[in-house]
Amino acid sequence: MRIVATLFLSMIIMTLAGCSTTHQARIPGVVYPDELALEPLTRDQYVVLGTVEGRGVASYTGLWPIPIFWFDDEGKGAKTSSGWKIGFGGNIEKNRAKAAAVYNALQKVPEADLLLEPRFQLTVHTRGIWYSRVEAIVIGKAVRIKTDEELAGQG
Repeated sequence: MRIVATLFLSMIIMTLAGCSTTHQARIPGVVYPDELALEPLTRDQYVVLGTVEGRGVASYTGLWPIPIFWFDDEGKGAKTSSGWKIGFGGNIEKNRAKAAAVYNALQKVPEADLLLEPRFQLTVHTRGIWYSRVEAIVIGKAVRIKTDEELAGQG
């Protein structure tokens, strides 16, 4: 009985510890703004390189009712596994699939800096609460932002 109680308590502690971590780098004593204000680009500050399409796939596998799960990303070349995590998943696989699709679209146009007006098509396959696979296809405009030297030469 003592072993079961210890395992249960350890699982709760690991779950809470996993939920409280953040993926942001912070320097003690330095306060960062919640949003970074950027000036909007005008049409003469960027070049549209053309329409580009990308595809990304992410899957979620959970060991319910135990709060341990895996995320796998496909679409960045070879399949890469993200490993296992402790906690509850949510809809993280949709965001991972979208990010992989944008990454793959921009890989097709190496000189592009960003994808303007991306449009996503998501296909979700689920098997209960244990498995979810999301395929994202994105179509957008590949854009290259002009350098300061290029902008100085225009004026």
